[in-house]
Amino acid sequence: MTNLNLEDNLKEAIDLLRSSVKATLGPTGRNAIIGMSNNIKIVDDGATIIKALDFQKDFKNHVLELVRQASLKTDEVVGDGTTTTIILTCTLLDEALKVLAFGINPLFLVVGLKKITNFVTQKVKHFSFPISSQSEVFSLLETTMGNASKDLKNGVYQAIVKKGKHGSISIEEKQVNNNEFNVQVFEGLQFEKGYISPYFLKNPENSFISLQNAFVLITDTQINDVNQIRKILDHIKINKQSLVLIAGGYDKAVLSTLIINNLNESINVVPVKAPFFGLKQKTFLEDLAIVTCGNFLSSEIIKEECFFEVEDLGRVKNIQILKDRTNISLLPSSKVSIQRRILSLQRELEVNDGVYERDILRQRIDLLSGGIVKIYLSATTESELTYLKYKVEDGINSLNTAFQEGVIISSSNLVIHLIGIIQAWSVLNLVDDEIFAFRVFQSAFIYPFRELCFNTNTAKHFSILIDVISEKGYPFGFDFKSLKIINMKENFILDSSKMLRVIFQNSISIVSSLLLSF
Repeated sequence: MTNLNLEDNLKEAIDLLRSSVKATLGPTGRNAIIGMSNNIKIVDDGATIIKALDFQKDFKNHVLELVRQASLKTDEVVGDGTTTTIILTCTLLDEALKVLAFGINPLFLVVGLKKITNFVTQKVKHFSFPISSQSEVFSLLETTMGNASKDLKNGVYQAIVKKGKHGSISIEEKQVNNNEFNVQVFEGLQFEKGYISPYFLKNPENSFISLQNAFVLITDTQINDVNQIRKILDHIKINKQSLVLIAGGYDKAVLSTLIINNLNESINVVPVKAPFFGLKQKTFLEDLAIVTCGNFLSSEIIKEECFFEVEDLGRVKNIQILKDRTNISLLPSSKVSIQRRILSLQRELEVNDGVYERDILRQRIDLLSGGIVKIYLSATTESELTYLKYKVEDGINSLNTAFQEGVIISSSNLVIHLIGIIQAWSVLNLVDDEIFAFRVFQSAFIYPFRELCFNTNTAKHFSILIDVISEKGYPFGFDFKSLKIINMKENFILDSSKMLRVIFQNSISIVSSLLLSF
């Protein structure tokens, strides 16, 4: 393929990608319908749309895959901003091709773009500020969740507040005849390992196992013979109790015996594989044993074919075991044990200098400190349920990233104020053909604002709006809901600072790779 054909195909791929997602941009963006006749989805995020795209020509699909990587990376890190990532990546490529047509060296252009990105990243941090009020939280949800209902936004806010600093949020969805949204707080521990076999499900219609006042056996060794737990099984059967095994592994014969007993309803035992590996696994199981008032039977101490005793068992108030995770609600009497354990770990953290060890200690403290907030979603159709889940996830992710690195005024407006700053910096810091990177950045930078104008039928005023916003200065900007130029900070029109940073970095990374192929 000649360079000319390469550029033509690249431009065509850029136009197709950008036109596929741009209508969904912003709080007034529209939805897209994707999928085949038997699997229709209504979505409004770029990552989902771009996953469904497939071009006929191989080269276009290569470009599609690279842009898809940028958007999915943004989605993975911040959970939002995928549409902007796609639009910015495509526009950067489009503007770069125009510059390269004049014979500019692609290497100098890429170096210039990376220098500007590093500078912009620092400036975004400079303009960011921490969330300090309920109004700022709601504002961010308004921006991120767009046309979602007020009840849904309120529910996400409640979930974030109840989660606190150390908790986690999980979403449960169900298709029923009415729309419902419910937030519940689950105090306890959670780890990402679930039931080993669906044969342990008592009711095939349920996707989880729930046990009340269950005993737990905690070890990192593998249970190779059912006789190792014979005494415990007899005790559980006689007293008609429930048992959860958390072990490093299970021999097939052991699992077969437990499954048969479960199907015959002769005993209520559920095996779960111990989460994590190495030091992290060992320390987690130690903590779990302490807060359940049981013994951690470490493979470093016990023999491989040891026999476990009833005295080794811990106990929990409730345990819910799903396919890929386990939620443990502890007994009220465990609160003292938890607090003592947290204090012990905090003292250990103060005196430990190892980076890896300190990271493990922080994770252990977080795990013991936080509750699990569950959001229950239901809708009449599968497509509506999927749409609601996307909206809730977007809201949660945007707030999580905002709490990490703070917020900025509306990113599409902030970049207008940054243009002049970047231009002055570029004149002093970019050399030779690197200076053309500013021209590329300037055009690409304001493109999302232009598309937002199209989505709100204000495109004819685009140039005037840019001039007025620049003249009024920071923190003024154009509100795409009220269609007025206002003080964005005072009116809480905000975005996540981390989201904007990640969008820039991912877009430039992919654009650099493509430009250096010319």
